[in-house]
Amino acid sequence: MSNDLEFLRHPLSGVDRDDLQRALISVGQSAADAFPKLIDDILGHLKACSPLYVLSTMASWGLKASVSEAGASPTSIMSNIQQHQVELLQALAMTLPPGDWGRGPSDPHRLTEIMDAIGKATDAFHHRRYLAMEQEHNPEERFIIGLQERMRVHTQVVRNWGYFSDVVQISTELYGALDNEFEAHHGFSPTDLIAVSRDLVKIIETRNSDRYQRLTKVFRGRTIAQFVKLYFKYFPELEGTPEEAMRAFPPSATLEQVKLTVLAHSDLKLLGIYTAPVAELATMSGRSEATVRKILQTVSMKPGSLMGQDFEHFFMGNPIWTAPLIDFGGEFLSAIPQSIFSHIHPMMRELFEAAGLKEQLERRRAEYLEWKLTQIVALTLPTARLIPSKKWQLDGVEYETDLIAVLDRVIMLFEAKSAALTPAGLRGAPERVRRHVRDLIVDPSVQSQRLTSVIWKAKEGDAGALEITNALGLDVTNVDTITRVSVTLDDFSVLSTAERELKEAGWVPADLPLAHTLNIADFGCVADLLSEPLFFIHYLSERSRIQKVTEILGDELDYLGLYLKTGFNLGGLEKGEYLVAISGMSGPIDHYYTSRDAGVAVPQPRPRMHPYFSKLLTELESRSFESWTTAGLDILRSASFDEQRQAVKGTERLRKSVQKNFRDPKHECCMVIIPPAGREAVLMFYVYNQAGAFKRDDTVSQLATEVLEQHGQPRCTVVGRKIEDWDRPYQFVIIASPRKEEVSA
Repeated sequence: MSNDLEFLRHPLSGVDRDDLQRALISVGQSAADAFPKLIDDILGHLKACSPLYVLSTMASWGLKASVSEAGASPTSIMSNIQQHQVELLQALAMTLPPGDWGRGPSDPHRLTEIMDAIGKATDAFHHRRYLAMEQEHNPEERFIIGLQERMRVHTQVVRNWGYFSDVVQISTELYGALDNEFEAHHGFSPTDLIAVSRDLVKIIETRNSDRYQRLTKVFRGRTIAQFVKLYFKYFPELEGTPEEAMRAFPPSATLEQVKLTVLAHSDLKLLGIYTAPVAELATMSGRSEATVRKILQTVSMKPGSLMGQDFEHFFMGNPIWTAPLIDFGGEFLSAIPQSIFSHIHPMMRELFEAAGLKEQLERRRAEYLEWKLTQIVALTLPTARLIPSKKWQLDGVEYETDLIAVLDRVIMLFEAKSAALTPAGLRGAPERVRRHVRDLIVDPSVQSQRLTSVIWKAKEGDAGALEITNALGLDVTNVDTITRVSVTLDDFSVLSTAERELKEAGWVPADLPLAHTLNIADFGCVADLLSEPLFFIHYLSERSRIQKVTEILGDELDYLGLYLKTGFNLGGLEKGEYLVAISGMSGPIDHYYTSRDAGVAVPQPRPRMHPYFSKLLTELESRSFESWTTAGLDILRSASFDEQRQAVKGTERLRKSVQKNFRDPKHECCMVIIPPAGREAVLMFYVYNQAGAFKRDDTVSQLATEVLEQHGQPRCTVVGRKIEDWDRPYQFVIIASPRKEEVSA
């Protein structure tokens, strides 16, 4: 299997395990020794220069990506700075009393030292955990330690639970329904807060964009005089004249030195760029200035607010996450306004609980998730029959399935779980994490698996099961595929993708096939990029299987990126012999959505398919004969892109062979694709001409029977192509099993 994927062996994979453990323990000890000093160094810098200037400069150069006609850049201008590091720096600054804050801007050298120290501090925090390897642990303890580390890294580093416009839409829909009750306590509504925060992000992005565009024009200067004149031309707010500025430079100054000086001078204006403009926000959002100011105060902290707090907690439960602005003398620094949306769920949870609306919020989360899930499925599967919130009984116990979708021979079972990940869970407290695994991953999987078993029993004729499926309005006679999906509001991907480890630790029953679990924002992306029903169903069904047969490290959109590239036809990787890291596979998806949010249209990522196979699938959906979904899924499961190309070449060779040799009773007329283990069907292409049309059914029946007997598969999907009508993707499709054949003209 190639799929144009590049696989690199991890440089440590061949190192002796004991030697590696000793080395990591040594790294952990060094990190533990260095950590306190790194924190002290950072605090020392913040006492020497204004944290407001430092935060503004780091945010401007480290958290902003460039946007061009080609779309948004995947990296920021200063790629070694990430949002979680700026959040940590801000929290450290808030531990200092206001009197200890530095008063002036930072010079470039000191700023470099701060950025270096904050990066090393975040690394050291995690590396210290290697010291836990010195102790002996049983399998469950080793799993807990490993899972805790994945939780810690995910919590500290991952910030985007959805793309910006999607997060704004979901948040508004979710919380806006409780506007009146919330406003009665806080004086503003959730919709107000979201609208003002959205516009704050836009204003600061616009200011930064304008600044970068002007600086780009300035840096076209080829001489000192030209450069300085351009600086004054494009920054007319500057005081003085170009001539006065040039006289301030020594005669020996080079153009490069002047550029660095001018750049540092322009950075002095960054504090103004990142200060929230109350009046402009009021006009833009349509709210009063008093409402805007109240909102900004609510999501702000004043200098010194975190005095005496333990620095250790800032890595896994940073107070900045729910109050990311700084209130300095009635003005509000917003170096990381996007942090409001990164942490909108815990922020809203705190505010609703403060208003005494905890129960109302929990009910609303549950109602909204079911509604949003149903809306997305209805848009993606417009011809499916949807059965929402259906109750049913088994052995005297009542159960409820949140959503059932029926399309042809496919039944999709959806569970919606709206519980939130608690702060203790975020920190990886073992018992809390175990409870989350049970409530949000195991229980919904048990629920959907229970109904799956009922459906299969009903198909086999079990009277009790048939009574249940009939009550649900399900005709299970011809069901071929059942797909189970659990959808959440919060992001649990770091837990749900650890299926093998969860089972090895005993947290998940070994015989329980976990349903695919993803959050509602990612579910929306899957539906958007895989809007054709066959791709949507195929992804959701294969996503669960791939998680079981292959150890893969990556988030949901990395999996989606992998699917777009490979269709989850991973060949040898499905043997489960390797641990595969796919981080970064979401790159094209990120580029598409971030460009969309920046107002630049770029091509939408699509599943990589050979044109013939794409045409074949489109024709199947267009005709929508009975069992078209089964045929389509069998085709999608049969071959990677490279294998599709080989198949098309093979059918072309068959066409020529049949044209030449059709009079020979034993002429070559079919090609069989045997997919990897785990698939139910083999795929056969049968080529014939008009002269042989009268015997095609008998021939295909004989060939399919031989294939089924030889390979032991429960199904053979046959695609028939007629030489005289070669432009059509197929003339007929037959789905053959040991018991019967079904034909589509």
